[in-house]
Amino acid sequence: MPTRLSSGATVPIRHLKAINGQAVDVPAGTGRTHLQFRRFASCPICHLHLRSFANRYDEVADSGITEVVFFHSAVEALRGYQSLLPFAVIADPDRVHYREFGVETSLGAITHPRAWWAAFRGAGALLHRNDPNRVGVGLGDGTTHLGLPADFLIDPDGTVVAVHYGRHADDQWSVDQLIDINSSLGRQGAG
Repeated sequence: MPTRLSSGATVPIRHLKAINGQAVDVPAGTGRTHLQFRRFASCPICHLHLRSFANRYDEVADSGITEVVFFHSAVEALRGYQSLLPFAVIADPDRVHYREFGVETSLGAITHPRAWWAAFRGAGALLHRNDPNRVGVGLGDGTTHLGLPADFLIDPDGTVVAVHYGRHADDQWSVDQLIDINSSLGRQGAG
């Protein structure tokens, strides 16, 4: 079982590459970085959740937060909808970063009623809307459906200031929760 991180832990700075080829430093050099560990590329729950972050991208950025999203899928599987997101998306098909951050899998990811309801809403939103941003969502890509989400808020020096490990597939911070957590911690300076 991977070791979970807690507030106060320090993580090393990583120099990564997003699915669009751009260099991404985690954590970012200024403000705070919100790491989201999502499930698989075509997850309808993840699609619905990330859409809320994309729709409020400017509000999150204006709060001094840099968004970075990890998926345990290959780059090729992520080049549909995820390439349209306004923040960095990192492919981690071997779950290297998932293990380093203690992000797990569990049968509970898909058995909780809230996860079923979120999957139903996500799939329904995709089916009943002519949405060009749904490319590849809802299709199996060979990765596990048992992944759990996790959220980390990290200062530029690598200090984890807040963390949430999901207990099921739809258990993650909302945009409002993230902004409230960041605000309650006080605005992070230029680090």
